[in-house]
Amino acid sequence: MTSENRKYALASLFGDRGNEPIGDVPYAIRLGLRVLAMGPGTATLSLPYRDELVGDPTRGVIFGGVITALLDHAAGIATACALEELTAIATLDLRIDYLRAAAPNYDLCGRMECY
Repeated sequence: MTSENRKYALASLFGDRGNEPIGDVPYAIRLGLRVLAMGPGTATLSLPYRDELVGDPTRGVIFGGVITALLDHAAGIATACALEELTAIATLDLRIDYLRAAAPNYDLCGRMECY
């Protein structure tokens, strides 16, 4: 079956709208995660910069655990967006290659793709 003919469980949420995947997840609400876009096997989320998320007050850099939470949640949504039928999923292993600290005072954006 080609991807054009494939049915996706979350197809009604695809596009540049909808925070439904955040609504029932307390930590995602507390962090302020927002869904920017969802599509077949993809999800893009944003995390607004706030002082309470800073892990290094000297540099104003957001705590790495918060960034990991953003990427983990985006990965979960991307995986759910790849399913034909919804089922429980869990992150068993998440590895992030460190490139550099996030720039202070900027919102973050994370995009994940399930392939």
